Amino acid sequence: MSMELYQSVLGAFKCAELLQHVNHLRVRGDYSDHLLLGKIYESYVGRFDAFAEKGIVMWGEELVSMEVMMAKQMECYRRCGLSVDVMQGALGMEMHVLRELTELYGMLQGSGELTLGLDDLIMSTCSEIEENVYLLMQRCKR
Repeated sequence: MSMELYQSVLGAFKCAELLQHVNHLRVRGDYSDHLLLGKIYESYVGRFDAFAEKGIVMWGEELVSMEVMMAKQMECYRRCGLSVDVMQGALGMEMHVLRELTELYGMLQGSGELTLGLDDLIMSTCSEIEENVYLLMQRCKR
């Protein structure tokens, strides 16, 4: 069960990377919105890689099979999809990823599979995403 949830997080990272990249290209008006969304989508490349490497140590290379990653990415897209309001959509995506990471953390902790390095990686990633959520929330108040 942990491996499947871990794969869902990896799929959410790939979905967020693409969705936030598209949002970055769709944003109109304030150039700072373009820059913020650029920073967000670029961060997902490194996140995916770091999480994938740690996960492969735990479950092997089958963790990142192309078919599973594409399916998980599409599951996430069906839940979050593109929003008419670019910044609201970006906020929704970040909140979705944060919920997925929180669920993963709880499951890994409960099963005894949470290593110190993975604990640190999840915590630091959540901290970065919480900052994105704050910035997007402030932007959506305009």
